[in-house]
Amino acid sequence: MSCAVLVVIFWLLYGDKKWTSNILNTGFLALMFAMLVSCLAGPCINRGLNVIDKYYKFLFIYILIVTTVRKEPALRSAVKGFLAVNAIYTAHSVREFMAGS
Repeated sequence: MSCAVLVVIFWLLYGDKKWTSNILNTGFLALMFAMLVSCLAGPCINRGLNVIDKYYKFLFIYILIVTTVRKEPALRSAVKGFLAVNAIYTAHSVREFMAGS
């Protein structure tokens, strides 16, 4: 099972989700729509879809964070978890590099 699927399952089971009304959210959604329309209307759809794919992945993470994090301590713990996971990933990559793999 993919990590993204597990994250969505946990997000759906989380009970305290709420969309925060903010002008920044409206701007991101407008940008998403404009990117999609311009990609589909443009001559190089393949290159545009590659960019949109990367953007939608960031948008997915943004929506998860905006709907679940309410207070500063929750944001701090989310950032600490993100940094811990990245440190483990980087340490693994360094170990693989040193081993010659």
